[in-house]
Amino acid sequence: MVADEVRTLASRTQESTEEINKMIEQLQNGAKQAVNSIESGNKTIELSQQKANETNTMIENVSQSIKEIQTQNSQLSSAADQQDSISNEINVNIDQINSVSQTTNESTGQLLVLAEEISSSVQVINKQLNKFTH
Repeated sequence: MVADEVRTLASRTQESTEEINKMIEQLQNGAKQAVNSIESGNKTIELSQQKANETNTMIENVSQSIKEIQTQNSQLSSAADQQDSISNEINVNIDQINSVSQTTNESTGQLLVLAEEISSSVQVINKQLNKFTH
């Protein structure tokens, strides 16, 4: 009977040892899976960080491009203002030229009338001189 109890205890011990070994094995497998998950998570975090850095660089590039476009727009606006000012000056100069041309035309007309009068007077003088010389 003692031998039977020893055998039963030995058998239970063996079963308990096997169960403990299975538990240890499951714990080790769980730990390995946890380590693998952590490593995978770390890789994902690294990739995310890399993508975030790339995105940040792209945003900085876009921001720089926007600043350059704003500078160009400002320069274009300034150039347009200068062209508008120059156009106004040209219009004023054209108006002045037009006024001078009108005055010149009037003066030319007056000179033409005077030249005709002088020519007429010269003809009269020539006729009178011809009377004396003949």
